[in-house]
Amino acid sequence: RGSLQRISPGRASPRGVAFSGKSQVRPAAEGYRLDYLTLNTSADEFSPVYYRRGLVFCAQRGNVQPGSAGKKASFLDLYYFPDRSKALAEGAALPPTRKPGVASRLGTDYYTPSTANDSKIVGRAGALPSGGYGGSSPTDQRPTESWPGSGTSEPVPFSDVLNTRYHEGPASFTRDGNRIVFTRNNYNEGELGRSADNVNKLKLYTAEERGGTWVDVQELPFNSDEFSTGHPAFSPDDRLLFFASDRPGGFGGTDIYAVSFSNGRWGAPVNLGRGVNTRRNESFPFVDENGNLYFASDGHPGKGGLDLFFVELSNTVATGKVTNLGEPFNSPKDDFGFIGDGDRREGFLSSNRKRGDDDLYRFVRENRPDACRYLTLSVVDAATQEPLDSATVTTEARNGRRETRATQAGRIELCLEANQEYLFRVEREGYEPNLIGFSTQGIADRQAARLEIPIQKLDEETSVPLPANPDEPDAGTRPPGATTRPAGKTDGISKLQGVVRGADSHPIEGVVVTLTSDCNNLLQRITTGPSGSYEFFTVDGCDYTLEATKIDYGTSTNRIRKQPVKKAPKVVANLDLWKVGDVVPISNIYHDRNRTDLRPDATRELDKLVATLKKYPLMVVEIRSHTDSRGDVETNRVTSQRQADAVLNYLAARGIDRKRMKASGYGESLPVNECRDGITCTEAEYQKNRRTEFKIMRVK
Repeated sequence: RGSLQRISPGRASPRGVAFSGKSQVRPAAEGYRLDYLTLNTSADEFSPVYYRRGLVFCAQRGNVQPGSAGKKASFLDLYYFPDRSKALAEGAALPPTRKPGVASRLGTDYYTPSTANDSKIVGRAGALPSGGYGGSSPTDQRPTESWPGSGTSEPVPFSDVLNTRYHEGPASFTRDGNRIVFTRNNYNEGELGRSADNVNKLKLYTAEERGGTWVDVQELPFNSDEFSTGHPAFSPDDRLLFFASDRPGGFGGTDIYAVSFSNGRWGAPVNLGRGVNTRRNESFPFVDENGNLYFASDGHPGKGGLDLFFVELSNTVATGKVTNLGEPFNSPKDDFGFIGDGDRREGFLSSNRKRGDDDLYRFVRENRPDACRYLTLSVVDAATQEPLDSATVTTEARNGRRETRATQAGRIELCLEANQEYLFRVEREGYEPNLIGFSTQGIADRQAARLEIPIQKLDEETSVPLPANPDEPDAGTRPPGATTRPAGKTDGISKLQGVVRGADSHPIEGVVVTLTSDCNNLLQRITTGPSGSYEFFTVDGCDYTLEATKIDYGTSTNRIRKQPVKKAPKVVANLDLWKVGDVVPISNIYHDRNRTDLRPDATRELDKLVATLKKYPLMVVEIRSHTDSRGDVETNRVTSQRQADAVLNYLAARGIDRKRMKASGYGESLPVNECRDGITCTEAEYQKNRRTEFKIMRVK
C-alpha cells in the first residue's frame, strides 16, 4: 500500500488522548450490511476502483519474485475482477484459511530495495523491524496461491504493460475508462529512482487505452524523487485529480491535494487545507458522483487506526464539517479505500479488521434512507416553561433555504436536510426574539431530535425583558421530550460582521468565511459577494474561530473572544486575505537617505510583520527595499540591498526562518511617484520612495 499507501498492519503509532476522541465519532450507521468478498485471499487486497463492470484493486501477487540466495518477495500489482456482481457468492462471509508460515514482508530482504510502498502511509520507508505487510519472518517463502472466484470469473493481472517488478496501485480512471492514473514506485524505463536519503518514493503515472492496450505511460509533472505522491482519485467531471502526498509545505504526515486537469495539461497542486488535513495522515481519497470527498485518516477523532471520513466539497474547499462514517464502515482496525454512489447506498471498502491482512468488503444499505432529519421544536416561556402558541419560527439553512411557520400547542415538526447547519429565529408579540443554531451533522435518519427554545417576556411598560425564573422548573412541567436550554448561552445574541479585503484594500469576492463556536461546535458559513462582507450571529459568553479562505489565497484564522453580556450587540472583525504576488507596504518603514540601519520608528511595524509571518507559518516573502532617485544608480541599489538585509536580520532575530525570506534591493528603479532623475521634489515626496515592502511568494 505504499508509504503513501498505509501503515503496515499493527504498525500505526498508538493513538494518544488527543487523538482518541471516541465521543466525537458518529454513531453506527443504521441499516447497512457488510459482506466479505470471495476474491479475498490470505494476502492483501485493497483500494478497489470501478472499471467497466468490474473492479480494479491492489493485491500482493500470487506468484513470487525470486532473488539471490534463494530468497523471495511479493509485490503489489493491479488486478481486475471482471464482474463485481459475482464477487459475493455463497459463503462470501467465510474468509479463506490462513496457512501458517506463509506470510511475507515487503522490503525486508537484502536484494529488494527499500521503497515508499513498504508501509501504508506516504513517506514512511520500508524495512520495518517486524510485521511489515504480512507480519512474519522475512525468510518465510509463500507458495503460489489460487484466487477464489465465482464461476469462471476470477481476478486477473490488470495489465502486463502497467504492472512491473515493483509496486503498482492504487489507481483511478476517467469516466470513459480510457485514461488511468496510478501509483507506482519511482521506476522508469528500467531505472529505479531514489531520494537523497536513498529511499525509492512513490509517484503518479498516467496512460491511455488504445486498441485494447495501455500506451504512452508518463510520469505526472508534479512528482519528485524527494517525496511521495499517490492514491489518485478523479472528480466526476474529470477536471480535478485528488491525491495524497507527504510533500513539503503540508500540515504534517500525508495530506490530500487536488490538481486541475484540462486539455491534457496538469495544473499546480492545491492542499485541501485545515478543513480536511491534520498534523497526522490523510490518504486514500475518493470523490463520489456528487463531488463529495471520502478519505482515510488517523488524525481526526476515530475508533482507532485509519478511519473513513466524509466531507462536502465545493471544488477544492471543504464546505461542511468532516464526519466520521461510524460503524460498520469503521472499526478499531484500519479502514480505508472507500468507493460508493452519491447516496451511499452501496459500495466497497478495504479493512484489516478480520484477520490482520487487508481485505475487500462490499456494503449495502438494506433499507432506503429517509431524506429527512426530523426535529420537534418547542417554544416556551423562559420564566414559566409553558409552551407558547402562535410563535413565529423562521428556519434558515446554510444553503440559503428559508421557511417561516407558526407554532401550534407550542411546537412545530420540521423535516431538515442531512448534514446541514440551521439558524432558528423565534419571535412572538410581547416577547424578546431569540436565535438558536442547530446542526443535523451526525443525526441518522429515523432518529428524532428535540429542541426547546425559550423566549423572554417583555415588560409592558418598559419593553425590557423580564428576568427568567432562575430556579430550574420540575421536569414534569416541561413539554414531553423538551430539552434543557444551555444555561447562559441563549440570553444574549450579538452580531459579528466584517469585510474581507486584499492587499490593495479592495473587497474580495468568493471568500468562504466560517465561524465555529467553541461552546457547541456550531458552524456558520458564508461566501462573500462583490462587497466582500459577511455577517454572523454569536452567543454571548462563547469563544469562536473565524476563518477565511479562497483558492490561490492564504487562509486567515482568527480567534473571537467571548463578549460580555452587556456589550453592544455588534462586533466588527475585518479580515485581510493575501495571494501570491501581492506586494504589501510595511507602514511607516521609511529610511533616512544613504542610511542602511533601521529607524527607531520602524520596529513597531516590523513586529507586526513578525506576527503575520508567525500566523502564516508557510508564507514565503520577498523583502523589497527602495531608495529615492538622488545619487548614483549603483550606489542606490547597494544601499537598498543593505536596507533589505537589515530588515531580514531583524525578522530572523525574532524567530522567523531565513529560508522563508529573500532580501532584494531595487534602488531607485521602482518609485511610487514622479520623483525620478531630473525632477525636483520635496523631501516628503522623496521619502515616500525610500520605503520597504514585502511581496508574497508563497502562502497557504
